[in-house]
Amino acid sequence: MPSWNPKENTAPQNINIARGFFATLAGLLALTSLIVLGTSMDYANFPGSNLVLAEYNETDERSGLIALVDGFELVPSTCSNSKVLKNNQAPHICGSVEDGTAKTLDILDDDGKSDQSLGAHGWILAPPCAKTADVNVCAPFGFSSALSGLGQATFGVLAINVVLFGAHTGLELKLESLAELKSLGTKSVLFALNIVWTIIALSLYVWAAIAWGGMCDKIDAGLGRHVKVGKLTVSACATSYCTISYGGFMASFVVALVFARIPNILMFFGIGGLEEAGYGAVDDDDL
Repeated sequence: MPSWNPKENTAPQNINIARGFFATLAGLLALTSLIVLGTSMDYANFPGSNLVLAEYNETDERSGLIALVDGFELVPSTCSNSKVLKNNQAPHICGSVEDGTAKTLDILDDDGKSDQSLGAHGWILAPPCAKTADVNVCAPFGFSSALSGLGQATFGVLAINVVLFGAHTGLELKLESLAELKSLGTKSVLFALNIVWTIIALSLYVWAAIAWGGMCDKIDAGLGRHVKVGKLTVSACATSYCTISYGGFMASFVVALVFARIPNILMFFGIGGLEEAGYGAVDDDDL
């Protein structure tokens, strides 16, 4: 990137400075979100979080970890989150959701047939605290948690960056007049496509921010969130987005990130003349 001279500063240069700032901020927020995600998973006892590998005792001539045919043995302990689930267990364990209705887990054998004698090993998830109706109590994954806020902030900053990216593109296309804009030349078509891309990319990032909060809410509800209705205590979500599948949430994030990269992909392959729209003077600082 060329050096910045205040006397020769232009609108595109100002936008590039803003893009660099917001891209850096988005990166820091994303990295912090990953760290908070990991610590929250440990805190809530996610599957495998408290595994310890077994070692030979001091009196054994052998030393080191106890190796098995297919891996390493875990420490026998007085407590274990791993449980065996069976088809005849009551109450039944949920296995999936079909048409908005929870379906019981059906453990199948190698031939795909249900077998009452078979057991599937599952992991009990529970945070080391008592949840209340307050969404901020015992809620490392709650809709109002730090993890939720950091993730939403990350996508929010990325949304700002695509707007700056689109504004920079529009300025660098250098349309001289309204007549040129109305023509069907390359620059006018790119200008129109740039506006459409910016609007869609902004919308996808905004939805991704909402979806991140919904995903955190889904996990929090799965960890036992409940509220009081009169004298009753019932399980509850903080938002209506918690019913979206995890696959749906991840697809939302992927689509937003990939769609925002379309101009960079086109520029890389020299498609549509975008590489001549003034991008040569800037580094690709978007996530």
